[in-house]
Amino acid sequence: MGVNKGANQTFSITPATGYTIGSVTVDGASVGAVSSYTFSNVRKNHTIGASFTGSGGNSSVLTNITVSPATASVAVNGTQQFTATAKDQSGNAMTPKPAFSWSVNGGGTITSSGLFTADAAAGGPYVITAATGGVNGTAAVTVTTGSVTVTTGSSITIGETNILSDGDSGNGNLLVAQQTSLGQAATVVSMSFYVNTTGGSLRMRIFDATGPGGGPGNLMAQTGSFTPAIGWNNANVISSVSLPAGTYWIAYLPSSNSLGFGVDLTGSAAYYTYTYGTMPAKFSASPTTIAAHWSFYATLQTAK
Repeated sequence: MGVNKGANQTFSITPATGYTIGSVTVDGASVGAVSSYTFSNVRKNHTIGASFTGSGGNSSVLTNITVSPATASVAVNGTQQFTATAKDQSGNAMTPKPAFSWSVNGGGTITSSGLFTADAAAGGPYVITAATGGVNGTAAVTVTTGSVTVTTGSSITIGETNILSDGDSGNGNLLVAQQTSLGQAATVVSMSFYVNTTGGSLRMRIFDATGPGGGPGNLMAQTGSFTPAIGWNNANVISSVSLPAGTYWIAYLPSSNSLGFGVDLTGSAAYYTYTYGTMPAKFSASPTTIAAHWSFYATLQTAK
């Protein structure tokens, strides 16, 4: 830090909970276990440092950081929680636990608490880094395609498998769901959406019918984000989910008003404004409802 020539500068030394001041050094020489030190009439550069003693009486020095899990595979658009442990020169976990700075060199983003969210493209391995006090620890994460392997009997679909002739567009940043029903228990494998005119990106999800009045409620399965092409666009769900027979809502979220698709003004649909990105775990409790459905379906596999 900078100090005006001839000025005084006081430093306070405060140990973390569970520690006491071991020693304070000024310009490399110990001045004892003082809680503050004042540089008077500053005329040149100085250094000040402090070491601390844990409750066991030994001076604890941050030596290494371990990140867990050390390696991980995450499906596109999926998440993985990482944790870090700071260890002293004896290999013991330091208490209290210091705050870490988290970073990743590609493949997604990571929060200040170590939660990694994968991008929509597979790749890696990428390096996760946790740092504090000039010491780093690392882990490796690989982003996978999220393909689904299911031991199955037969394939069934729910939703609209026909190419509807009436055109629709202008639904950018709207989360739109259409009602459908599943006649028997089955495992979700993929979702498909028919596009007439390209534009932007698209995500798809399945919600159960636990919302108000049997409307869309909790998230059950989802695809990652992708760039749709003209025709049927098929995307695997990130994780396979077994669904019991019942009513469901298949939902789509376009990023652009330019995306065009087929529609028929029959059936039950619900929608609300939602900025394009990772879709919510629960559908809005007060959406707009209309009579409509689109060329849009999910493919499931029954048990053997």
